[in-house]
Amino acid sequence: MTREYSWFLKTPEIVIEPRWEAVQSTSRQIRVGGALLAGTRPTPTPPLTPIGAAAFAHELGHVVLRHHSAARCVQLSTRHLCEGDANVEAVRISSIAWGLTHAQAVALVDAKMLDTVAGQLAGEKMIARDPGHKHACLEARDFRARFPAEASALPVLPAGCAAITE
Repeated sequence: MTREYSWFLKTPEIVIEPRWEAVQSTSRQIRVGGALLAGTRPTPTPPLTPIGAAAFAHELGHVVLRHHSAARCVQLSTRHLCEGDANVEAVRISSIAWGLTHAQAVALVDAKMLDTVAGQLAGEKMIARDPGHKHACLEARDFRARFPAEASALPVLPAGCAAITE
């Protein structure tokens, strides 16, 4: 094994938690909540809902980009940059893993972000919302800015996002 790929041996395990409603990653595991699974019973390789697939790709993006050991991803003041990078990586992962076109993968990840936007604007307590994240409206704007060619085909952000600024 070359030294360059030795980090891959320490990748997180995937844990399905039926009563949980989010996706989260740490350096040791990626937790997938049962509410993001298609169907009612988890199986060893459960099918994901589209939102769950995009959320899983985002968390896997953190692993691929090795964010759990990157200094800028640990520091609270710069962690949001890593979230944006993981969203971009989720597009690439979604294209590869599910055979989507680039535009379809952008739309899939955007749909996941719109789901988070809707929840935050409705006042839902978001498990994934930690101090390292910016408001979901800001993260959605950042994501769309990274894909200007596809952004015009995406749904308009909710009106409530207009009031959310840095």
